[in-house]
Amino acid sequence: MSNNSGWGGPPGGYPPPGGGGSGGGGYPPPGGGGGSGGGGGWGQPPAGGGWGQPAAPPPGGAPPGGAPPGGAPPGGGWGQPPPGGFGQPAPSPGMPPGYQPTGGGSPLQGGVPWESEHGSMLGRWWETMTAVNFRGRPFFTSAAQSDDAVSACMFSMTTGAIGGAIMGMFYMLFFAIWGTAMFAAFGSHKAGAAMAGMGIGMGILAWLLMVVGGCIAGFIGPWIGGGIHHLVLAMVGGVGQDRDYAHSVRVNAFAQSAAYLWAPIPGVGGLVSLGFSAKNHIEGYDITHGCGGGKAFLAWFSPVICCCCSYFMLFMFAAMLG
Repeated sequence: MSNNSGWGGPPGGYPPPGGGGSGGGGYPPPGGGGGSGGGGGWGQPPAGGGWGQPAAPPPGGAPPGGAPPGGAPPGGGWGQPPPGGFGQPAPSPGMPPGYQPTGGGSPLQGGVPWESEHGSMLGRWWETMTAVNFRGRPFFTSAAQSDDAVSACMFSMTTGAIGGAIMGMFYMLFFAIWGTAMFAAFGSHKAGAAMAGMGIGMGILAWLLMVVGGCIAGFIGPWIGGGIHHLVLAMVGGVGQDRDYAHSVRVNAFAQSAAYLWAPIPGVGGLVSLGFSAKNHIEGYDITHGCGGGKAFLAWFSPVICCCCSYFMLFMFAAMLG
């Protein structure tokens, strides 16, 4: 072994303080050993890093506080820390790194009721309506885990059919009263019976049209409304990672359909439905896309902004022509 190896000290190690010592002696290595000949002393540091130098850390680094008793796990290192660092929960799928939606992100127990295999269709429909309106954030946390837009649109179609059936009953009742009044006015004359039959027939036709129209509007509406909202979110950078058009359609289908629950309230049903529509959409888009409440509100309100701008432009154009 060469006398020039080690950490670069003089051959034989450094002499003890105050001089003295035979040439090439120096301090002996730890633990005794004397070392009287040249090239003794401290000599080379131990193999693999030198005196006091720590061994190389395991691949990926050890967890905070050092390795637990038992050493490193078999198969290589401690691995990399989870996104957000040790002690931080990993973000939900599709969320920006480190993002946690306001108000928590625990999914609804049992998932989306409408997409469950248990219970009747009407029972699952009712549970979904109440979950969206009163447990919106847990509900949309569960709904965001799927991109099945057709299932959500089927829920919206069912809501439209039920709403159409209820509204159609009022039309049927109105035409039935009208037909009865005509029959009473004409007595037993053939014209009275014809008018009564016409009234009943018009009532049934109105009911069928309301049901069919509710189904069509309920299925097509989310594709249009969700598409507009998704476009606005994309324009302002609010679409989440791994989130696409279908996710926005799901939010619109569940949020808007559940808001219709309040429409039959006399006098204030429209205003209450509008308020729940805003709440449901903001919660849904914030949870699904991680865009924040401001961008979610902008996406929901964008059709109103477009309509106002269109009316303003038409008014200005008419004023210029006039």
